[in-house]
Amino acid sequence: MVLKNKSTPPPRAPWRSLFREHISRVSPTEFSFSTVHRDPITGKTCPRVRTCIFRNFWAEMTVSRSAMADLNEYFVPSEPTKSSLKTETDCSYAPESTEEEHDHDGGERSDDMRVKRFGGGPEKPVNEAVFESDLFTFTTDVRMAKVGDLVDPSGAPGGDVEALFWLKHFSTQWRVKGKAFVIGGDPGDKAEKKAREEIQKGMRQNPGYSRKEVQNWSWEKEITAQFANLSPLTRGSFKNPPPGSSKSASGADPTLRLGQKVYDLFDPVARSNFRVVVIRPEEVEIVDLTEPEAAMRTRWSLVPRGDGHGTEWKEEELWP
Repeated sequence: MVLKNKSTPPPRAPWRSLFREHISRVSPTEFSFSTVHRDPITGKTCPRVRTCIFRNFWAEMTVSRSAMADLNEYFVPSEPTKSSLKTETDCSYAPESTEEEHDHDGGERSDDMRVKRFGGGPEKPVNEAVFESDLFTFTTDVRMAKVGDLVDPSGAPGGDVEALFWLKHFSTQWRVKGKAFVIGGDPGDKAEKKAREEIQKGMRQNPGYSRKEVQNWSWEKEITAQFANLSPLTRGSFKNPPPGSSKSASGADPTLRLGQKVYDLFDPVARSNFRVVVIRPEEVEIVDLTEPEAAMRTRWSLVPRGDGHGTEWKEEELWP
């Protein structure tokens, strides 16, 4: 898939390296995620917050060994190649552990169908590290209430959000404000296309890759790798009964139940409910309380560049 980005993506964020250093030494990588919820009947708005797990920066997948094995099982390469994508030994924060041994029961699939489902070029089941970004990702169920919060009042994709990481080990708090977009649905859907376009604005092309490698980068591969990185039990959670629905409701689907394990990376029910949420930060703030007598607080804001071309990060020191 050829990415045609008409806007200039922001430069690599100055806070990025420190955040990556901190988050790589934390497990699990939990954070509080807040949205603005609008009552569909009264129109009244109220804040909603829940705990989520940071996966990785978008387009920078760190695939676990077991996830890569699952991906290879579903993919038939046209020629043997070695992926340049990082494995779980390179970074501890992104993949969910999937080290359990299991037999796969995904059924027979034709080679053409396997390649078609992954999208992009036929060489491998994962993307080359063609792009990088400062966009935070986590996974969710499309049936969750927060998904509806990530659409603006006009119906366009993208909702105002705030993410808060409290890293006790470092006595440090990270606060991220911006817009979040939901992807993983039908690639032909208008809202899905628009969400991908908005995410693309924050993607930077890495040097050293050929035109073909850039063209072969695939949204479908990236989303499928996110699903593969989950444990079979977590994948199975996308076949739970609808979150928040009443247990006494009649007409419940008997195939939707708790505790299922999913080994098929293209399970139709699980994948229809699986989504990736991508946060495009507009403001990032750190409060470092390591030394109370010398506590520090820094805020970075994404602002228009003085020459009118693109954006840049503005740094400001604050009192904690």
